[in-house]
Amino acid sequence: MSSPLNSNLYRGVSSEPPVVITTCADRFADQSSFESHVRDAIQHASNPQILVFTKVNPSWGEQTVDSINDTRDGYSTRKNYNSLAEVLRITLMPTELHDCVQDWWQSSQMTLWDTGDLTSHEQFQIQTRVGTTLEFRSGPYRCSRKEPDLFIRTNNNRLPSLVVECGWSESRDYLLDDMNLLLVGGEGDIRAVVIFNWQLSRNTSVVSGAVELYVLDRAGYFPGPSSESESATT
Repeated sequence: MSSPLNSNLYRGVSSEPPVVITTCADRFADQSSFESHVRDAIQHASNPQILVFTKVNPSWGEQTVDSINDTRDGYSTRKNYNSLAEVLRITLMPTELHDCVQDWWQSSQMTLWDTGDLTSHEQFQIQTRVGTTLEFRSGPYRCSRKEPDLFIRTNNNRLPSLVVECGWSESRDYLLDDMNLLLVGGEGDIRAVVIFNWQLSRNTSVVSGAVELYVLDRAGYFPGPSSESESATT
């Protein structure tokens, strides 16, 4: 479902959507040369941008993400590899727009605490992570990797029960692909995905947004993506 965001959730979100650079992996002879290109792009980036690589086979995608995470090249990035779509997407220099979900969750926790819907014992069982790599080891999304803007899991669980993603309207299709990866690839462990979707008016420089909630049912994820979403402007 979709509902408007309160204005206090997105104060300070004033930067424009980052540039998206798309490259087909077919142009590279092997995984090594592909990874070298990806690393070079990360190292020479001087402003926020999104790198999208298409036709990346599972062995290349999995190995590239894991290898980058073993070095400092993985800092200040969000890496997402979808093995079913064969798309590797890397967000370089994530801005405060991606961090706003942390403030949202903090205020939500306080509300749950005040209303008695979250006990102190339950709170101690919750782990909150930002940009941590999730591995998908089986099912249709085997070999996929995902680094959500925020996720929440209970102690001793590998996968989270709730994931929160954030992005501009230009990246909505990718956000929906991520949602499908998380809910279907999580094979029941990931119960819900929340998407914060932002839109910038070029004429007024006003940022508006909507929050969407998706859960998994027997027919797949629910609700299905709609062509329009409600929004609230600052």
